[in-house]
Amino acid sequence: MKTPPLKRGRGGGHLGCYAINNAMNILGFPEVDRVSAHIFTAIGRSKDAIVEGGWGAWDVDRFEVEDFVVAKIVLRNGGVLIMKEAWAMHNNDLGRPFYMGTRGGIKLNPLEVYRDEWGHMTTVTVNLPNRDPWRDKVGRFIDAIVKGQPSPIDPREVVYEQFILDAVYESARQGGVEVKPTIPDEVKPIIGRVNQ
Repeated sequence: MKTPPLKRGRGGGHLGCYAINNAMNILGFPEVDRVSAHIFTAIGRSKDAIVEGGWGAWDVDRFEVEDFVVAKIVLRNGGVLIMKEAWAMHNNDLGRPFYMGTRGGIKLNPLEVYRDEWGHMTTVTVNLPNRDPWRDKVGRFIDAIVKGQPSPIDPREVVYEQFILDAVYESARQGGVEVKPTIPDEVKPIIGRVNQ
């Protein structure tokens, strides 16, 4: 029997880290005002969830990491992010990530752009090169190390995102009450920065 994922040593699971990273990069690291969230650990604790073709058997009594998170992240600029993430669910999909603004919107995977143009509502599907973004990031990181250059990813971005996730976990721990993230002064210079 496999040892299940435990919170000890990791603070929690990974739910939300990719969604927050995408949103922060797309929106230019807006300032987060407050967060409310709920986290569930149900399927991982269910003996019925250990099924043929699944993850294999694990100790459901020791399982601690969440299956599902839903969070409302309110931005200082008036924007609102709704985040929903699951690694185990009785569904095949939570829907594609999307962003709506006053002058247009986008959906990811594949990238679609929605706008009002020439007196019509338009939808454009953007055919991006078939590249592995993770391989590209790792390659740029390795190049920076080899050439003695700064990291291509500002470490303050990751720290900022972790403080947002900390607020998600704290809100959930308190039953979904709104929590204001505490952001260290060293990280604040990236807030509101639009990536080039």
